[in-house]
Amino acid sequence: MFCSSISSANDANIVNKDSPLRCCSKTKFTVVTTLCFPGGSYCPNGSSTHFPCEFPNYCPPNSTQELQCQLGYQALNTSGKRDSHDIHCQICRGGTYGNHPQRLVCDSCPAGFFCPNGTKGPYDNPCPEGSYCPPGSAVAQPCSAGFYGNRSEATAPSDCYPCPQNTFTNLINQTACVPCGSSAFAEEGQSLCTCRGKNRYFQVTDGSCDCRAGYVFYGTADKKLVDGNSDLDCQPEVWKHFFNSSCFITVVSLPSDCAASLSQRIFQSKKHLAMLIP
Repeated sequence: MFCSSISSANDANIVNKDSPLRCCSKTKFTVVTTLCFPGGSYCPNGSSTHFPCEFPNYCPPNSTQELQCQLGYQALNTSGKRDSHDIHCQICRGGTYGNHPQRLVCDSCPAGFFCPNGTKGPYDNPCPEGSYCPPGSAVAQPCSAGFYGNRSEATAPSDCYPCPQNTFTNLINQTACVPCGSSAFAEEGQSLCTCRGKNRYFQVTDGSCDCRAGYVFYGTADKKLVDGNSDLDCQPEVWKHFFNSSCFITVVSLPSDCAASLSQRIFQSKKHLAMLIP
């Protein structure tokens, strides 16, 4: 493919840059001649006259008609030749969509839907369960921990419901809540359950309540247990070690909140030696 001015190939170097050019392509049997037109103008099929491209459209080189900005874009009324989509069209920002017949505006996303950058239509992205979308949402807003949402196209925080009594969820965007388990309880709208036994912590993975570090509880026949789900209270763990008839050591393991208050280890000797270790 090559181009020459309409008047003469020798005049190509002095032809106005806005003038149409004659483009020639050689094939095996014939030479096909068409007219080339600069960007910012168009020439309807069958015509040798080119017309300026006007807002809100644009025309890349060799256009036979004006082109609209793509869906999800808004036309910019900028100066200069309208020859490029990148320059004369702007993507619709998050919370809006672009399907105006002439791409003159980006409209606000309706309630119950969300519109990320470049959304083409108002109903492209329904708000999923576990979230809500007020008008103009760029992203879906999650239901908070302790709450759940069980319908799509929700529009307000009130569409997220608190977890019922003795259930919980510690995650956002949830569609249901999880039972606490036999050793724990919860009031309405909680992100965690509370263990019934003292000095226990709640495990979100399985709903069990285990003793905190440094604590044990006693099961049947006063058997000492360190691990295990229960609603019984946990107590500080105590060990005794006897070394000889005149001296023994008692080691008491204290929880960290108690141990922090001790400024030093306490030693007693003669016939009895006791040592507290945090």
